[in-house]
Amino acid sequence: MNSFRTFLYFLWRDWHVQAKYAGRFILNNVILYPIIQGLTFLYLQPSILFGDRDPQLNMMFFIGNILLLMMVLTYKLSITLLFDLDQDRFIDYQISTLRPHLVLLERVIFTSLFACLMLSPIFPIVSCYFPAHFNTAATSWWRVMLVLYCGSLFCASYHTFMACALSSPRDIRRLWIRYNQALFLLGGFSVPWYIINQASPILGYITRLNPMMYITEGLRQAFLNDAHFFPFWQCIVVLLFASYGMIVLGWRVFKRRVDHI
Repeated sequence: MNSFRTFLYFLWRDWHVQAKYAGRFILNNVILYPIIQGLTFLYLQPSILFGDRDPQLNMMFFIGNILLLMMVLTYKLSITLLFDLDQDRFIDYQISTLRPHLVLLERVIFTSLFACLMLSPIFPIVSCYFPAHFNTAATSWWRVMLVLYCGSLFCASYHTFMACALSSPRDIRRLWIRYNQALFLLGGFSVPWYIINQASPILGYITRLNPMMYITEGLRQAFLNDAHFFPFWQCIVVLLFASYGMIVLGWRVFKRRVDHI
Protein backbone atom coordinates (compact mmCIF):
# COMPACT_ATOMS: atom_id res chain seq x y z
CA MET A 1 0.00 0.00 0.00
CA ASN A 2 2.87 2.40 0.73
CA SER A 3 4.34 1.73 -2.72
CA PHE A 4 0.94 2.25 -4.31
CA ARG A 5 0.44 5.57 -2.52
CA THR A 6 3.92 6.72 -3.50
CA PHE A 7 3.25 5.66 -7.09
CA LEU A 8 0.06 7.76 -7.13
CA TYR A 9 1.89 10.67 -5.52
CA PHE A 10 4.45 10.71 -8.31
CA LEU A 11 1.64 10.53 -10.87
CA TRP A 12 -0.01 13.52 -9.19
CA ARG A 13 3.30 15.38 -9.07
CA ASP A 14 3.91 14.88 -12.79
CA TRP A 15 0.39 16.04 -13.55
CA HIS A 16 0.87 19.10 -11.32
CA VAL A 17 4.08 19.98 -13.19
CA GLN A 18 2.62 19.50 -16.67
CA ALA A 19 -0.69 21.20 -15.81
CA LYS A 20 1.19 24.51 -15.86
CA TYR A 21 1.66 24.00 -19.58
CA ALA A 22 -1.81 22.59 -20.27
CA GLY A 23 -2.97 25.87 -21.82
CA ARG A 24 -0.07 25.79 -24.26
CA PHE A 25 -0.77 22.15 -25.13
CA ILE A 26 -4.45 22.89 -25.72
CA LEU A 27 -3.72 25.97 -27.86
CA ASN A 28 -1.16 24.16 -29.99
CA ASN A 29 -2.67 20.67 -30.17
CA VAL A 30 -6.41 21.17 -29.83
CA ILE A 31 -6.97 24.51 -31.59
CA LEU A 32 -4.12 25.36 -33.97
CA TYR A 33 -3.00 21.88 -35.01
CA PRO A 34 -6.40 20.66 -36.33
CA ILE A 35 -6.92 23.88 -38.29
CA ILE A 36 -3.45 23.98 -39.87
CA GLN A 37 -3.21 20.25 -40.57
CA GLY A 38 -6.80 20.05 -41.78
CA LEU A 39 -6.36 22.94 -44.21
CA THR A 40 -3.09 21.50 -45.49
CA PHE A 41 -3.80 17.78 -45.72
CA LEU A 42 -7.59 17.64 -46.11
CA TYR A 43 -8.25 20.68 -48.25
CA LEU A 44 -5.24 22.19 -50.04
CA GLN A 45 -3.07 19.13 -50.77
CA PRO A 46 -5.90 16.87 -52.05
CA SER A 47 -7.26 19.69 -54.22
CA ILE A 48 -3.84 20.29 -55.77
CA LEU A 49 -2.69 16.66 -56.14
CA PHE A 50 -5.88 14.63 -56.55
CA GLY A 51 -8.50 17.13 -57.63
CA ASP A 52 -10.37 16.51 -54.37
CA ARG A 53 -12.05 13.46 -55.91
CA ASP A 54 -12.01 10.98 -53.06
CA PRO A 55 -12.65 12.15 -49.45
CA GLN A 56 -11.70 8.70 -48.11
CA LEU A 57 -8.32 8.95 -49.83
CA ASN A 58 -7.84 12.36 -48.22
CA MET A 59 -8.63 10.91 -44.79
CA MET A 60 -6.27 7.99 -45.34
CA PHE A 61 -3.33 10.33 -45.90
CA PHE A 62 -4.35 12.78 -43.18
CA ILE A 63 -4.70 10.21 -40.38
CA GLY A 64 -1.03 9.26 -40.48
CA ASN A 65 0.03 12.81 -39.58
CA ILE A 66 -0.98 12.21 -35.95
CA LEU A 67 2.10 9.99 -35.62
CA LEU A 68 4.55 12.90 -35.69
CA LEU A 69 2.61 14.83 -33.06
CA MET A 70 2.40 11.72 -30.88
CA MET A 71 6.15 11.24 -31.10
CA VAL A 72 6.88 14.90 -30.33
CA LEU A 73 4.55 14.94 -27.32
CA THR A 74 5.90 11.75 -25.77
CA TYR A 75 9.46 12.85 -26.52
CA LYS A 76 9.01 16.17 -24.70
CA LEU A 77 7.52 14.43 -21.67
CA SER A 78 10.04 11.58 -21.55
CA ILE A 79 13.30 13.31 -22.36
CA THR A 80 13.22 15.25 -19.07
CA LEU A 81 14.53 12.03 -17.52
CA LEU A 82 17.73 12.35 -19.57
CA PHE A 83 18.33 15.89 -18.31
CA ASP A 84 17.54 14.81 -14.76
CA LEU A 85 20.03 11.95 -14.97
CA ASP A 86 22.62 14.33 -16.36
CA GLN A 87 22.09 17.22 -13.91
CA ASP A 88 19.45 17.46 -11.16
CA ARG A 89 19.23 13.78 -10.13
CA PHE A 90 15.72 14.05 -8.69
CA ILE A 91 15.51 10.44 -9.81
CA ASP A 92 17.79 9.48 -6.90
CA TYR A 93 15.14 10.65 -4.44
CA GLN A 94 12.44 8.79 -6.34
CA ILE A 95 14.23 5.44 -6.32
CA SER A 96 14.95 5.88 -2.61
CA THR A 97 11.20 5.97 -1.90
CA LEU A 98 9.87 3.63 -4.60
CA ARG A 99 11.21 0.57 -6.37
CA PRO A 100 13.21 1.65 -9.46
CA HIS A 101 11.07 -0.49 -11.77
CA LEU A 102 7.94 1.30 -10.55
CA VAL A 103 9.58 4.72 -10.88
CA LEU A 104 10.25 4.09 -14.56
CA LEU A 105 6.82 2.51 -15.07
CA GLU A 106 5.15 5.57 -13.50
CA ARG A 107 6.88 7.83 -16.01
CA VAL A 108 5.72 5.67 -18.90
CA ILE A 109 2.13 5.52 -17.67
CA PHE A 110 1.92 9.24 -17.01
CA THR A 111 3.42 10.15 -20.37
CA SER A 112 1.08 7.81 -22.25
CA LEU A 113 -2.01 9.06 -20.40
CA PHE A 114 -1.12 12.73 -20.80
CA ALA A 115 -0.26 12.35 -24.49
CA CYS A 116 -3.46 10.42 -25.19
CA LEU A 117 -5.48 13.08 -23.35
CA MET A 118 -3.92 15.84 -25.47
CA LEU A 119 -4.34 13.92 -28.74
CA SER A 120 -7.89 12.65 -28.26
CA PRO A 121 -9.75 15.89 -29.16
CA ILE A 122 -7.94 16.39 -32.47
CA PHE A 123 -9.92 14.04 -34.72
CA PRO A 124 -13.38 15.04 -33.41
CA ILE A 125 -12.47 18.71 -33.84
CA VAL A 126 -11.18 18.11 -37.37
CA SER A 127 -14.43 16.32 -38.22
CA CYS A 128 -16.31 19.43 -37.01
CA TYR A 129 -14.07 21.86 -38.90
CA PHE A 130 -14.03 19.89 -42.16
CA PRO A 131 -17.11 17.61 -42.21
CA ALA A 132 -17.11 17.28 -46.00
CA HIS A 133 -13.46 16.17 -46.05
CA PHE A 134 -13.32 14.10 -42.85
CA ASN A 135 -16.34 11.82 -42.89
CA THR A 136 -16.57 9.70 -39.71
CA ALA A 137 -19.69 7.72 -40.65
CA ALA A 138 -17.75 4.42 -40.58
CA THR A 139 -15.61 5.35 -37.57
CA SER A 140 -15.48 3.31 -34.38
CA TRP A 141 -14.50 5.94 -31.81
CA TRP A 142 -13.69 3.51 -29.01
CA ARG A 143 -11.26 1.80 -31.36
CA VAL A 144 -9.72 5.16 -32.23
CA MET A 145 -9.21 5.91 -28.54
CA LEU A 146 -7.74 2.46 -27.87
CA VAL A 147 -5.21 2.83 -30.70
CA LEU A 148 -4.36 6.35 -29.54
CA TYR A 149 -3.60 5.10 -26.06
CA CYS A 150 -1.67 2.00 -27.16
CA GLY A 151 0.28 4.13 -29.63
CA SER A 152 1.03 6.69 -26.92
CA LEU A 153 2.06 3.86 -24.61
CA PHE A 154 4.56 2.52 -27.12
CA CYS A 155 5.98 5.97 -27.93
CA ALA A 156 6.26 6.75 -24.20
CA SER A 157 8.00 3.41 -23.55
CA TYR A 158 10.35 3.92 -26.48
CA HIS A 159 11.32 7.49 -25.53
CA THR A 160 11.75 6.54 -21.86
CA PHE A 161 14.10 3.76 -22.94
CA MET A 162 16.02 6.20 -25.15
CA ALA A 163 16.21 8.73 -22.29
CA CYS A 164 17.95 6.05 -20.23
CA ALA A 165 20.12 4.81 -23.11
CA LEU A 166 21.49 8.15 -24.33
CA SER A 167 24.67 9.12 -22.56
CA SER A 168 24.01 12.87 -22.47
CA PRO A 169 21.65 15.56 -23.86
CA ARG A 170 24.17 16.13 -26.66
CA ASP A 171 22.95 12.86 -28.20
CA ILE A 172 19.38 14.13 -28.75
CA ARG A 173 20.19 15.26 -32.29
CA ARG A 174 21.43 11.75 -33.07
CA LEU A 175 18.20 10.32 -31.64
CA TRP A 176 16.02 12.24 -34.10
CA ILE A 177 18.27 11.94 -37.14
CA ARG A 178 19.17 8.26 -36.85
CA TYR A 179 16.13 6.72 -35.18
CA ASN A 180 12.98 8.82 -34.81
CA GLN A 181 12.98 10.18 -38.33
CA ALA A 182 13.24 6.70 -39.85
CA LEU A 183 10.62 5.28 -37.48
CA PHE A 184 7.86 7.74 -38.30
CA LEU A 185 8.64 8.18 -42.01
CA LEU A 186 8.57 4.38 -42.45
CA GLY A 187 5.69 4.01 -40.02
CA GLY A 188 2.84 4.95 -42.33
CA PHE A 189 3.20 8.67 -41.63
CA SER A 190 2.34 9.70 -45.19
CA VAL A 191 1.71 6.42 -47.01
CA PRO A 192 -0.25 3.37 -45.76
CA TRP A 193 1.38 -0.03 -45.69
CA TYR A 194 -0.46 -1.60 -48.65
CA ILE A 195 0.86 1.11 -50.99
CA ILE A 196 4.41 0.58 -49.70
CA ASN A 197 4.00 -3.17 -50.18
CA GLN A 198 2.73 -2.70 -53.74
CA ALA A 199 5.75 -0.55 -54.59
CA SER A 200 8.28 -2.85 -52.88
CA PRO A 201 7.38 -6.13 -51.15
CA ILE A 202 10.81 -6.17 -49.48
CA LEU A 203 10.25 -2.72 -47.99
CA GLY A 204 6.74 -3.82 -47.07
CA TYR A 205 8.18 -6.73 -45.09
CA ILE A 206 10.73 -4.47 -43.37
CA THR A 207 8.14 -1.88 -42.39
CA ARG A 208 5.99 -4.55 -40.77
CA LEU A 209 8.75 -4.79 -38.17
CA ASN A 210 8.24 -1.13 -37.26
CA PRO A 211 5.72 -0.75 -34.38
CA MET A 212 4.89 2.77 -35.60
CA MET A 213 3.26 1.22 -38.65
CA TYR A 214 0.72 -0.48 -36.39
CA ILE A 215 -0.28 2.89 -34.92
CA THR A 216 -1.17 4.42 -38.27
CA GLU A 217 -2.67 1.21 -39.64
CA GLY A 218 -4.77 0.76 -36.50
CA LEU A 219 -6.08 4.32 -36.74
CA ARG A 220 -6.87 3.99 -40.43
CA GLN A 221 -8.68 0.72 -39.75
CA ALA A 222 -10.65 2.30 -36.87
CA PHE A 223 -11.68 5.26 -39.03
CA LEU A 224 -12.24 3.68 -42.43
CA ASN A 225 -12.99 0.01 -41.64
CA ASP A 226 -11.21 -1.09 -44.79
CA ALA A 227 -9.60 -4.46 -45.58
CA HIS A 228 -6.57 -2.67 -47.05
CA PHE A 229 -5.29 -1.96 -43.54
CA PHE A 230 -4.00 -4.27 -40.81
CA PRO A 231 -6.62 -5.99 -38.63
CA PHE A 232 -7.49 -3.83 -35.63
CA TRP A 233 -6.72 -6.35 -32.89
CA GLN A 234 -3.44 -7.30 -34.53
CA CYS A 235 -2.35 -3.67 -34.19
CA ILE A 236 -3.35 -3.56 -30.52
CA VAL A 237 -1.54 -6.80 -29.65
CA VAL A 238 1.65 -5.77 -31.47
CA LEU A 239 1.69 -2.36 -29.79
CA LEU A 240 1.19 -3.87 -26.33
CA PHE A 241 3.97 -6.42 -26.84
CA ALA A 242 6.28 -3.76 -28.30
CA SER A 243 5.54 -1.47 -25.34
CA TYR A 244 6.33 -4.27 -22.90
CA GLY A 245 9.60 -4.95 -24.72
CA MET A 246 10.61 -1.29 -24.55
CA ILE A 247 9.75 -1.14 -20.83
CA VAL A 248 11.89 -4.21 -20.08
CA LEU A 249 14.79 -2.79 -22.07
CA GLY A 250 14.33 0.51 -20.26
CA TRP A 251 14.52 -1.26 -16.88
CA ARG A 252 17.79 -2.94 -17.83
CA VAL A 253 19.44 0.21 -19.18
CA PHE A 254 18.15 2.23 -16.22
CA LYS A 255 19.68 -0.24 -13.78
CA ARG A 256 23.07 0.08 -15.44
CA ARG A 257 22.72 3.85 -15.57
CA VAL A 258 21.89 4.52 -11.90
CA ASP A 259 23.41 1.31 -10.49
CA HIS A 260 20.47 0.72 -8.12
CA ILE A 261 20.17 -2.40 -5.96
